[in-house]
Amino acid sequence: MTGLYPPNAPTATVRAPKFARYLLDRGHDVRVLAAQNLQFPAAVDPEIDEGRITHVPYIRRGLTAPMTEADQPRPDGGSGNGAGGNGDSGMAQKVGRLRYLVRRLQHLPDPHVTWIAPAVAAGGALAAEWRPDVLFSTGPPDSSHIVAARLSRRLGVPFVAELRDLWSDNIYNRRRVVVEAIERVQELATLRRAAGIVAVTEGAAERLADRYDVPVVQAANGYDPADFAGLETVEPLDAARLSIVHAGSTYGGRRSPEPLFAALAAMGEAADGIVCHFYGEDIGPVRAFAEAAGVGHLVETHGPVGRKQVLEIERRADVLLLLRFATEGEKHVVAGKLYEYAGARRPILCHGQMEGEAAEIIRGHGLGLVSNDPQEIADWLRARCAEREEGRLPDLPAGPAETLTRSTQFAKVERLLSDVAQT
Repeated sequence: MTGLYPPNAPTATVRAPKFARYLLDRGHDVRVLAAQNLQFPAAVDPEIDEGRITHVPYIRRGLTAPMTEADQPRPDGGSGNGAGGNGDSGMAQKVGRLRYLVRRLQHLPDPHVTWIAPAVAAGGALAAEWRPDVLFSTGPPDSSHIVAARLSRRLGVPFVAELRDLWSDNIYNRRRVVVEAIERVQELATLRRAAGIVAVTEGAAERLADRYDVPVVQAANGYDPADFAGLETVEPLDAARLSIVHAGSTYGGRRSPEPLFAALAAMGEAADGIVCHFYGEDIGPVRAFAEAAGVGHLVETHGPVGRKQVLEIERRADVLLLLRFATEGEKHVVAGKLYEYAGARRPILCHGQMEGEAAEIIRGHGLGLVSNDPQEIADWLRARCAEREEGRLPDLPAGPAETLTRSTQFAKVERLLSDVAQT
């Protein structure tokens, strides 16, 4: 069960439907209980027959006023515009922080909180006709785990919780003492009832294993080779120039492409043989960074596109850009986008945090360059330009990518579910 499940869901919500498909293909009987999020377009494949999905209508608790940049959370715990300030500016920031705190308290554990009660009711009705052996919740949204815990107690069926991001320790939420304390209480009250826990990174798995006395399995995101079927041979995105593609959010520019733009500026006229494409909703900061570096003519920005089109664009690109926060907390965050890039078998250029699990995957599997050094990046790009054949860089070897598939990781979760169901 999850508060976000396709088709009406963000394009990043592909792990849950992929896992449902995996379980069905392995011979298990699967039903999905999910919130009905009609505010999202139907842009993601649910992977399984619609008859196996129960979408629960609910009224999503909206924000009372739009968030300003000062309200936005940041992974280092600060505000979008920094702390402090004088006069009207300082007061505006204090008001913004207070407004954010109030709204966070209203939405705990997340803005989908109002789906909990109708989801429990719908789950109970479903169980009257089809009784599960084990419940599985995946979040965020963390309200999914509360639904599972309540259904587990009501039905007498064990549940396993998958935390794709940590709950009370989530680095993407601004740290506020009151909010963090309530989140910790909610998490402990919910997950202490779980029969098992799944984490997607080693760091998260270690933290959860220290906190809960249940089996904790680390199962990374991975990619699905079937997503790239029919894309084995594609035309280059730009036959004349080395194309660099970033697909996804920059979190208002806080995951910054500035090292790349500084490298392009340092390359001089040689950079004219390179073009950078950014696809997503928050492309304004990208354009500002490019103009400030004097390389705006080398950057093309686009709105968000559907997942199928994104995969084709990634296959046609020469280099895929992965942007990460440069914070300590990012060391144990591995974005699903990294595995998607690996499946595309195109060289990866990564900025942000230089250490941690994601950096180790890129370096250890020979997938590309992890660097914030403009000169090192410039030298690497020159080498990639020289390697192009018939208007496109050759694919990376298939071997390293094959070790990062979803099925390899899902097998760990399947074993945990089977063990829990049999106890």
